[in-house]
Amino acid sequence: NPPLCADGHAADVVSGDILRDGRTSTVSVPGQMSSRAPILQRVRPARAADRIRPARLHEAPHLSALACAAKASWGYGPAMMARWHAELTVPTEAIATDTVLVLEAPDLIAGYMWLVEHAATLEIEHLFVAPEHHRRGYGRHLFSEAVRRARAAGHPLVVESDPYAADFYTAMGMTHEGTRVSATIPGRSLPLLRLGVEENQSARR
Repeated sequence: NPPLCADGHAADVVSGDILRDGRTSTVSVPGQMSSRAPILQRVRPARAADRIRPARLHEAPHLSALACAAKASWGYGPAMMARWHAELTVPTEAIATDTVLVLEAPDLIAGYMWLVEHAATLEIEHLFVAPEHHRRGYGRHLFSEAVRRARAAGHPLVVESDPYAADFYTAMGMTHEGTRVSATIPGRSLPLLRLGVEENQSARR
């Protein structure tokens, strides 16, 4: 199979429901990496029945596909997506050693988050919601869990954000701390945002 995010015809790159047993209800978008994913019938707001749980090792490729679909929904074309292949891949080692959490709605995975704890910060490595489930409160739900864990660790929460996602993080109470040079694309600067320990106490839910 072609690698994830490598080109618009990669069968692995899907937008669709990722089921709890690891199967996918697939809506493939060959040649349409820069198009928004179709809206599925099961889209609905987040609710109390939705839960966050640790990712399972076998879910790594499905989470990588979700990341690719979410990133592509911002309008990035195949050439850019190919450059982010490694960055958007969730390795099984990360699931085993870091904190990778999935947001599980009944019968599907709507999004996931990958957290990395450093000596003095908790960093959001990935936070993605499947495009067909955007604007349903899932991102807020995942972010609230990151805030809870940062508070428990006594660390500020930080994220190196895609420019298109920066407004979401500021709406969640994070503040701009500067920029970082992209490790993938020379000359590209990415917003660096932070939620301090004190602000953690009153972060929006």
